[in-house]
Amino acid sequence: MKDIYTDLRNTMLKRMQNSASELRRFMGLSGQELSEYLGVTRQTVSNIEQKRTPMNIPLYLAYGALLDNYLGKHKQDMKAIQAVIRRNNPEIGEADMNLELNSVNGSFLQGWFACFPSNDDKRLSEVPEYECMQILARQYKVFLNHDTLQMLECREMLQRFTPVLQEFNSKIIVPQRSIEYLQNNLMSDETEVREAAKVGLDTCLNAKREGIISIHGEATDGELSVLYPAVFSRFKLEQRLLLISQDEMLRNSVEKLDDTDDIQGFQVRTGRLDDQGTLRILPSNRH
Repeated sequence: MKDIYTDLRNTMLKRMQNSASELRRFMGLSGQELSEYLGVTRQTVSNIEQKRTPMNIPLYLAYGALLDNYLGKHKQDMKAIQAVIRRNNPEIGEADMNLELNSVNGSFLQGWFACFPSNDDKRLSEVPEYECMQILARQYKVFLNHDTLQMLECREMLQRFTPVLQEFNSKIIVPQRSIEYLQNNLMSDETEVREAAKVGLDTCLNAKREGIISIHGEATDGELSVLYPAVFSRFKLEQRLLLISQDEMLRNSVEKLDDTDDIQGFQVRTGRLDDQGTLRILPSNRH
């Protein structure tokens, strides 16, 4: 099997080198200033930017630390920095769901160290909920489906999750299609369906106010049964992904992405709320 971790780290090195010159200018640094921050010669900076020498790991980590330090003072510039990386690496194309490039939760150093095997992946289905939430907030992009969102217990689960997500500057993704599904159900003739939809929308709105949920999607997005497998197959090479849903068939549709060698990447994980409203990550079937 391909070593996805090595491949991804090599991709990150290439992306950073391709973007190095524009990133330096974006941060308002001269070549000499950058060389002093990185602890290298001005010629080394020039060689990296002109691609005369390949970027190595120690230099990448120095760039990552510098970017993290810059973002600590200018958090609002993260989207612009991501745009710089995308512009200098046109093969990436347009990324759905605001995929972070070379970073995790706004940190380029976290992004690098996430590209190594982790025992936490195996422990997700075994540890207590709070510890599980810490792993997810630190390492995963979590997607929340409307069938879980509309459960009364989901609001309490998100309240428990909130301080952990805020600590790691992480957000849960809710597809726009899920929101549209709940909005349509507000017009249902069935009282139970209408009430569940209202619970889901209220829970989502409250969580969005807390800054822990981000809604993403396009008008052209297909049904969720098609959308999730498409998004997960595209981005599992870049990031660890988790789908929280009560729908077993939907969970199976993304888990099956791990059954083929044609789609490389991190292992896809799924979870649900149990009868007590506790978040449970389902055991992996991957060998």
